[in-house]
Amino acid sequence: MKRDDELEKKMFKIIKRITKVRMQKGYSHEAMSLSLGFSRVSYSNIESGKTKLGLRRLYQIAHILNVCPSDFLKEETGEEKAADIECIKCSFYKEKEILYQHRKESFEEALRSKDRTIANLEQHRDRLIMQSRAFE
Repeated sequence: MKRDDELEKKMFKIIKRITKVRMQKGYSHEAMSLSLGFSRVSYSNIESGKTKLGLRRLYQIAHILNVCPSDFLKEETGEEKAADIECIKCSFYKEKEILYQHRKESFEEALRSKDRTIANLEQHRDRLIMQSRAFE
């Protein structure tokens, strides 16, 4: 039982390193899944630990990320852990900015659409006023 727990911890660390390298190199889950030839959900399941990571898949991922497979097996130093935290922070802020920008663009488009509707209604109102004056 203890041996299984240790193996799980090691696999978690390997997956964490894969995620770190993927993020550093700017690959999304979508890009990885396309390169590997399966769905984004399937790749996400590998990084979340829901799907077991085999040696063949580890080599494929290493090849896509242009790193040596053994890089994923090495233990991290304290400096590397601190760098990981910074990398995760940067990635988080980039994702946050992308989401903010997307939301901003969506709201701006909604406002433009409402402005067009208001302008159309004002034109229609003006036409009705002009028609009613013609009947007076």
